[in-house]
Amino acid sequence: MTNLHLRSSLVFLLACLPAAAQSAPVEYLPVCAKCLNPRVTAKTGIGTATAVAEAKVALEDAKAWCASNKPRDPGCVRYEVAQGGDGARPFYRATANCSTGRLTSMNGGQYVYAGVWPSGPGRGRPMLRDLGGNIRRWDDVVYGTGKPRAEWDTFGGMSLSGQWEVLCAGAAPPAAAGAATAPAPAQPAVAATPQLCGGQPMCAESNSFAATITDFRTSAAGRTKVATASIRFQNKLGRPVILGYVSGSGVTTDDQGNRYVVAAPDSVRGIGLIANGQVDPKFVIRQNESGDARFEMVWGWSGREVFGLNFEMELTVRELMPLPSGQFRMGPEHPLRFRGLANAVSSAAPVSAAAPVNAATPVSASSPVAATPIAAAPVIVSGPDPCTGIARCFNAGTFLAEVQQISSSVYGGRHHILRFNVRFRNLTNQPLILASTYNSSAAVDNLGNRYAITPDQAVSGMGVVARNSADPQFVLAPGQTRNAAFQVYRRNSGQPTGASYTFDVSLEQLEILPSQQVRSIRQFSLNFPNLTVSAMSGAVPAAGSLTEAGKKIGDLFKTKK
Repeated sequence: MTNLHLRSSLVFLLACLPAAAQSAPVEYLPVCAKCLNPRVTAKTGIGTATAVAEAKVALEDAKAWCASNKPRDPGCVRYEVAQGGDGARPFYRATANCSTGRLTSMNGGQYVYAGVWPSGPGRGRPMLRDLGGNIRRWDDVVYGTGKPRAEWDTFGGMSLSGQWEVLCAGAAPPAAAGAATAPAPAQPAVAATPQLCGGQPMCAESNSFAATITDFRTSAAGRTKVATASIRFQNKLGRPVILGYVSGSGVTTDDQGNRYVVAAPDSVRGIGLIANGQVDPKFVIRQNESGDARFEMVWGWSGREVFGLNFEMELTVRELMPLPSGQFRMGPEHPLRFRGLANAVSSAAPVSAAAPVNAATPVSASSPVAATPIAAAPVIVSGPDPCTGIARCFNAGTFLAEVQQISSSVYGGRHHILRFNVRFRNLTNQPLILASTYNSSAAVDNLGNRYAITPDQAVSGMGVVARNSADPQFVLAPGQTRNAAFQVYRRNSGQPTGASYTFDVSLEQLEILPSQQVRSIRQFSLNFPNLTVSAMSGAVPAAGSLTEAGKKIGDLFKTKK
């Protein structure tokens, strides 16, 4: 009797408890079907124009997921709870305007409500498209490849649908944007952006941009074989596109199976890196503009292997999505592949002007990351392309660079020295401060010999940006021109000297802050192919004496001995 009485009392007490205390409903912000999805921990404004949901991985969910997916990993639970289900962030946040149909997803991407899925596994559930006009596929795939993704994917249609359902529960569906043209769930939508590559063999394209190899060269420095590619990225959207190179993704393979890789951060110029949880958002391409980047990949030749003459290059860039707070989140990845490459090939890029920007130094990408918002660009003086009809000219958008003279000399009968005199002109309505990126000057002759910076007088007339210093001496007023000289050499040049040269150099646009500190806000990669040694029209004498430069190089060699 006593036990029966106790049980009856317990049932009565449980019945009197609030429903939430008996069995609180569990809600998730979905990452993917097989992922450790975070539980919703806080919600405000659900179903309104200011809907917000925050989520975090729960301990009990982590224990169950790890037992099923990583049973032999003793640190799995601790790691997943601390870092989140995707191993990148400890918490998640998604927002929506349920009235206008706008979603800012957990990855910071911007999406628009596009009706409901007509069929397939998501039938009847919300369907969303990105700002490029593409319906996000329901299944998890690697962006742009159609291949299944091995890890989480917060860009998939299933994830976006679940986030919308949490944020806009109970709200009337907004007018569907683009629902009439939505494809079947099993197929991606036809891109709403224009196609720029037009079948060009050295052009790769995504919904956000087109990437064209403007110059590809192979060279050698001792037994190190180098493949160098200059790539122009053309924005296809009606908004700025911010790109970063995914560290470790660059690979070039020749027709003999030899593998060239990006060996160091200095092997990538013009575009910021995404590596070790850090991103550099300085490579901003504005609407209807483009930007250039340079990639050097190396292979250590032993002297026994047969090296090939035809190449295939792959690399991955990733979009960085700006948030209203001035922070950034990781956006879609874009794997790029270029086939049919050979030494000294080039193509005409879609456009020639690069975009001026104002971005910040590298910042962390493991959570929403603080960065300076993109500032208004200097106004570029309108008119025809100033490089039209000039063979040795590079239009960087904010400035023009023209190689006016190339000098060649030999010191000691073995050290070949090249000196490039370049005139710069400011194309904007604002003062422009430029400096050379340290150790960025290089040249390759038509025989494949490689030239590096000289030990002395590598740059004359212009300051240099090194790791912990920046010299802002080179200032151009609007419309002003000014010259600088860049010197490279090939030591102990026992092989014949080439008849033409391709010259590469990186410049940085500097900004002086109110605190009188100097920071770099953009790096430009300049490429001048097929130059010949001769005085050109309008040439300005190169700064310094070649004889003196040769003597200083010789003195340095003697000192080293």
